[in-house]
Parts: sequence; C-alpha cells; structure tokens
Amino acid sequence: NKNIEFLNALSHGIKLENCSKNKILMKFGDRGNKFYIILKGSVSIFIPISYDLHLSEDEYIKNLYLLRNYEEFG
Repeated sequence: NKNIEFLNALSHGIKLENCSKNKILMKFGDRGNKFYIILKGSVSIFIPISYDLHLSEDEYIKNLYLLRNYEEFG
C-alpha cells in the first residue's frame, strides 16, 4: 500500500525534540529546514512590520497592538 510506504518513510525522519521555555527556534527571514508539531505547551510567532509598507505612524502602532493582542493563530 502506497500510503503505508509513505508513512513508514516519513516516520524515519521524525525526531523528538524537547525545547526549553523561551527558546527561539528560528528568526524571521531564516530558511526553514524543520517542521514542528507541538505536543505540549505553546508557541509564539512574531512577524515584524516594516515601515516599507508605507504605513502612517498611527497605522503602524495600531497593527502592533492588534498583533500583540491576538490570542490565536490560524
């Protein structure tokens, strides 16, 4: 069965990784080379907002406020 073969091949690349609290796993702009599945705990994602977006200072501050107060991702 192709599905079982695929899952078997996939399982050989899986590794359990324990991370300490507040550990930075990657920074914005880094090229990703891992796929994380969170089994316990939580993760935060911070995406910088650039002034390149031609936002006024008020719009920039409003967007920061919205990002900081958004409880869920997805």
